[in-house]
Amino acid sequence: MNEQRIIEERKKIDIAARGYEYLLKAGLALVPIIGIWYLYHFQPQSEYLEAHSYHYLAITLVILASAFAGYISWHSYCISGDPFLRWSTVAFLGFAVIYAPQLLFVDVDETTDLIALHLFGSASRFTITLFLLIALLKHGKGDDPQEQRNNHLRWWGWMILFFVLDCIMIIIVFSTETEMHDSPKWMEAAVLVLALICLIIVLLHHRSLPLMMINALGLAWIVQSSIALMLARPWYHLWWYACMIFAAGIVVLSYAAVRVFHTTGSFSTALSQEELITRLQAEQDKVREASRQLNAANAELAWVASTDTLTGARNRRSFMEQMAVEVSRSKRSMLPFSLFAMSVDRFNSMNDQHADQVGNTVLKLLVERVTESLRPHDVIGRVGNEDFLVLLPDTSLEAGILMAERIRNRVEGLVLKDDNKMIRATVSIGIAEHSSDGDMQEDILDIANARLSIAMEQGNHIVSS
Repeated sequence: MNEQRIIEERKKIDIAARGYEYLLKAGLALVPIIGIWYLYHFQPQSEYLEAHSYHYLAITLVILASAFAGYISWHSYCISGDPFLRWSTVAFLGFAVIYAPQLLFVDVDETTDLIALHLFGSASRFTITLFLLIALLKHGKGDDPQEQRNNHLRWWGWMILFFVLDCIMIIIVFSTETEMHDSPKWMEAAVLVLALICLIIVLLHHRSLPLMMINALGLAWIVQSSIALMLARPWYHLWWYACMIFAAGIVVLSYAAVRVFHTTGSFSTALSQEELITRLQAEQDKVREASRQLNAANAELAWVASTDTLTGARNRRSFMEQMAVEVSRSKRSMLPFSLFAMSVDRFNSMNDQHADQVGNTVLKLLVERVTESLRPHDVIGRVGNEDFLVLLPDTSLEAGILMAERIRNRVEGLVLKDDNKMIRATVSIGIAEHSSDGDMQEDILDIANARLSIAMEQGNHIVSS
């Protein structure tokens, strides 16, 4: 009951925590709008900063960030074939190539600078948002084949197209004499619409993909930068702020591209931390289960390798290994152990008179009764058809004789019925003691077997020591 209450409480806390997490993400995405509102309403209309060196530096940095993101996205695309990465590469490289000529017109003259500022800035922003929209529409459509990924002519075709657009815009800049104080609102409005559509697609269809949510943050900032650029005039504080927001959006998008390169090489297969932990736990459970099964299989193999499958006693090899260990231990501790050589009396005659199954049953029941008489650390092994060895650690010859008599009497009560005939099983036992009868394993075995032979010669059902 307490466990169920804890689970229900955790679910409620989880819902609250996720709600708080979503609020934090939304707040982070909407931070720029606060600055836009403040600057639009409270910045002095007479103050502006026409700093061409700062502008030159800002253009250079955002072009480098975009070009690097395109290069990384291209490498990831070549590995995974993710079509989203193919069009993302085009978006980043298109922005960098189309925006680059702006550097030629910084601090030329006021009219030319403003025309280039509006033209190259709006065109490059339109390019990146357009191709990001195409990338989102192509997302999840299946990986491109290897030959398509290695087709470099396709990439050169895009580069040539962007270069031609640059040439056309350069011609327009030099051929336009009208001073442009206001940016082309329709172009920036198009950028705003495209970025907003991209953002909605990500939030509706790809919010479960963590790296896509990073893209969503970058797109949200690009949307707000377009709003600011539509409200601002060049060189005024709001315009600088809009450029900064857009540059931050590009950097965020490039960060997502780098994270894809360092993880799976595809936006489709990149997992969130929660999914990774869940899958890791599932894989750990599988590993633990496989390890348990392996240990069980190894234990079963070890049992099969060391056990006589008919009776459950140790087989000859396993018994001899255990006896060798006991010989070494007895030498160190100076404590004796006893060894029984035991055989079922008239077993061959029993098999001749009855079915083999009767003999097998006798052997199994014999081992069961002997085992019931032994201590937990005593060992019984089957070393021949009807021959057994019993190892009794820390047991003197006198104590061994008492144990042997107990076993002999215990087995004597073993009676089977076959075709209305009563079958009584008995055993003969020969006993040897380590140290008094020898220190070597072979010597003790020989003596125990010799005493077993004496017991059988004296009429069976005898303990010989």
